[in-house]
Amino acid sequence: MLEALINAGVFDDLEPNRRYLLENLGGFLKLAEQTTKNQQSGQGDLFGMGSAAAIPAAMPTFAGKDRFWSPQEQLQNEKGALGLYLTGHPIDAFKDELMEMLNGQSLAVTLEKLSEMETSSPGEGKKRGFNRGKRVWVAGLVMEMRVRPLKSGNGKMAFVTIDDRSARTEVSFFSKAYDANQEVLQVDEILIIRGRASYDDFSGGMKINADYAFPLSQATEHFADALQLTLDNTAACDELVNFIKANRHSPGQGSRPLPVYFHIDGRRTAGKIKLGEHERIALTADAYTQLLELCGKDKVKLKYNLNNWQEPSKETAQV
Repeated sequence: MLEALINAGVFDDLEPNRRYLLENLGGFLKLAEQTTKNQQSGQGDLFGMGSAAAIPAAMPTFAGKDRFWSPQEQLQNEKGALGLYLTGHPIDAFKDELMEMLNGQSLAVTLEKLSEMETSSPGEGKKRGFNRGKRVWVAGLVMEMRVRPLKSGNGKMAFVTIDDRSARTEVSFFSKAYDANQEVLQVDEILIIRGRASYDDFSGGMKINADYAFPLSQATEHFADALQLTLDNTAACDELVNFIKANRHSPGQGSRPLPVYFHIDGRRTAGKIKLGEHERIALTADAYTQLLELCGKDKVKLKYNLNNWQEPSKETAQV
């Protein structure tokens, strides 16, 4: 019970570091138990007469006061205790990155535009091609997922509810799409989804049928178009040079070679420098994490282009 209360933030006013409270909960309980025993036995009374105020036991030192959960970890623990996110939304930490990928189009904006295209001429959706489906990219946190077997018994389909804090919608993964993406279809996963929006005769609105889904952790490898690093007086230049050498793209490597730009922001010098073609790097998800730790998130900026992703050929998919 106490673990759930800590994860829910009940004791935040006393101690905001929930990780510290949880990791030392056993020690705190032992201290409380010992203090109570001392009071009951009279050890807290200076003369053992029971009339003086109890003197508390010496406060021991507990480790981990400087160790915190990441915002994502804290929100997940919060949801585990309460069944919902109370103090934030997991997508908040990645909002700028997602907006860069989607050209500033939040889920609410995308849905509104699709609705306007349909309602601008009521009943004309099919004539404008909505029966075939308009290509769309959307992103959001998976809030709920329902998986159902096909009536034929040969396969499954899924209905996935995503939320980006601006709106919430359901995305359908029919049999082939579900088979291709089922490994990444997980509740609490942030997904980037490519699909087709079409007019739904049954509901009278728009629906999205997915083709492919990518976890946010794979966005760098699939969609990154260029890397910009800001250099100022605090930059660790030697370490940065070593990083670029270690992650230089080589022929035949699976990932896309990424051009690197330096944004110089010095006291007397400012400008932008592009490294040569032979200095392009292969920025995997692990390398990107390492780069953020090296430079700081505010000094690293990725440009994305969703069109960089190449749909697997039928031959490749069959292999």
